[in-house]
Amino acid sequence: MAIVAIIQGFLYFADTEHGTVLANIVGAVAILSGTSLVIGFLTPLASTLVGIVVAGTAAMGGQPPPVNLFDSPLPTMLSIVIAVSIVLLGPGAVSLDAHLFGRREIIIPRIPRTG
Repeated sequence: MAIVAIIQGFLYFADTEHGTVLANIVGAVAILSGTSLVIGFLTPLASTLVGIVVAGTAAMGGQPPPVNLFDSPLPTMLSIVIAVSIVLLGPGAVSLDAHLFGRREIIIPRIPRTG
């Protein structure tokens, strides 16, 4: 999904014929958030931005680029579901977030047995 967002961002910049300020902003956000997801930096924020870019690309009232990777509902919904799951799961063990902020450990307390 992150690679698809980066490619979609570059497609917005490659479309010089219909390029608008909004399309350039969407392209820049897609490239930055996709790159952030690839390296694992600010994962929940980047995943949220990718989900917003995907939904915005699908529902954009302006002219999409000639090659739109989110032109049908199935890849759009799949990308949004993946973005939501990444937001809820958080960064992985081998990510920049885990290196900078430490890994999160979930400690399940033991309940003593009575009886």
